[in-house]
Amino acid sequence: MKLAIDTTSGFAQLALLRDEKVVVKKSDRENSQAEEVAGLLGELLEEQDCRFEDVSEICCLVGPGSFTGIRVSVAFVKGLTLGSDIKIIPVSNFHFFLANFLTEFKNYTEAEILIDCGKNKAEFYLQKISQNMDYIGDAMIISYDEVKNFSSDNLVIGNFSELIKAPQKNFLASSYKSLKIENIFKLADLKGDCKFEPLYIRPTYVK
Repeated sequence: MKLAIDTTSGFAQLALLRDEKVVVKKSDRENSQAEEVAGLLGELLEEQDCRFEDVSEICCLVGPGSFTGIRVSVAFVKGLTLGSDIKIIPVSNFHFFLANFLTEFKNYTEAEILIDCGKNKAEFYLQKISQNMDYIGDAMIISYDEVKNFSSDNLVIGNFSELIKAPQKNFLASSYKSLKIENIFKLADLKGDCKFEPLYIRPTYVK
């Protein structure tokens, strides 16, 4: 049985894969991940008449995203699995965004994933990913103006509504609220694309 957990946006969402059936639980309140994630997991397990001990694998989103939300996911999963044999698969939000569009990207060689940095900074994280789910180069931060003038033959995904009207014909836009946690199971062959720790693209500021 596999479990997927995401608290990297303003909401907590969990998905349980059991006997090829997926069940999802999501919080209704924004910015309540820390308060609700444990309760959601308990409800999910109870409704499916199973125990946490039955979980063999946890896919945990580690960012980039909400600074607080990322820490909630990582700390929660570490606490849950302490002293257990449960396998933890850290998954970046870049791969999570791609997983939500895989059915539309049937014949691509590489995709370029853009994620809004938030807080109205007009900056976006950019990461290229190959058809084999491998990173191409390092993630970087680009400005809103750079995105507006983005010219690429590759596929582009974004979660920023301002660019939905962009002239790029190959541009797909999505918000965090519309991303489905169950789609993470489409990445079943992904053995963890990053370390199990918060994924921060911007260097930590130190005085």
